[in-house]
Amino acid sequence: MRTYDGYDNADQGWFYALNPGLTGAARRPAHFATWDDWHRFTPNQRAHLCRQAGLQSNAIGENNPTLALLRDQWRTWNPAYYVVNWATNGAEGATCNVFLGECLYLCATGSRR
Repeated sequence: MRTYDGYDNADQGWFYALNPGLTGAARRPAHFATWDDWHRFTPNQRAHLCRQAGLQSNAIGENNPTLALLRDQWRTWNPAYYVVNWATNGAEGATCNVFLGECLYLCATGSRR
């Protein structure tokens, strides 16, 4: 719910969703143990983990402390949720109500979450 609020208020350009069909939706990678795993992640997966770890995705050092930090963020990412990166433009805010969209998706799929 907090990620919906942050997105809807244009405080952040991403949110978590259960709907895998949303444009840009990225699933939590199934496995993350090495830098080789990291290099197989999609740009959205890498961007999310870096953002959560407080790192710039285009300027990380491939060392053990950074890997540990990113793996910690990977562990906190609930595998049931997809991260959706839809950047907002400041005052324009979000272009849709993602909470309502998520409710409609869950109703349409018959999910009882």
